[in-house]
Amino acid sequence: MKAIVSVLAACLALALGGCSSGGGSAGPASGATPGPSISGSPGAVAELTKDDLLDPHGNVTLYVGNESEIDSVDIVVTVDGVEVIDRDFKDDHAPAPERFVLRLAPGKQLLTARSVKGKVTLSRSFTVKDKRWMFIDYVFAPTYSHPPQPRQFLFRVFSEPIYFD
Repeated sequence: MKAIVSVLAACLALALGGCSSGGGSAGPASGATPGPSISGSPGAVAELTKDDLLDPHGNVTLYVGNESEIDSVDIVVTVDGVEVIDRDFKDDHAPAPERFVLRLAPGKQLLTARSVKGKVTLSRSFTVKDKRWMFIDYVFAPTYSHPPQPRQFLFRVFSEPIYFD
C-alpha cells in the first residue's frame, strides 16, 4: 500500500508541473531560466502547449513580420512541433515586426513557419544557448522590388538583441 501511495504522489507531482528539464531538482531554482523540455527530448513527460512556451520572461525573443505586397498573410510558427503563433500579419509598414517571447530549453530546436495564403514553408534548426533573438519575415514583392522578391520567409538567429528603427 505504501508503494502505491508513493507512485500516486509522484504521478501527481509530475501532472502538476513539478518535473524538471534535467539536473534532478523538483523544478527550476529561483532565478533560473531553463525552459520546459520539448516533447521527445530527454525528460519530457507530457505534450507542451503554446502557454508552456510563451513567457514574457523567456530566453528567446522572436520577431515576426510581413514585408510583402500582400495586405495580410497568415503565419503559423511551431517550435519542435508546438504551435506558438497562428495569426494574420498585416503589411502595415510598421517600424518593427511583432515581438513574442518564448522560454525554450537549452539545446537544438526546430522552428517551422508556414503560410497557406503566402504559399511558403520554412523549417530551420537552431541552438538555444543562453538568450537568443530571432527574426522571421514573410517577403513577397513581385512588382515593387528590383529584382522581384519571390515568396519566402527570411529567418535569422542572433546572440545579441535586435534593434529596429
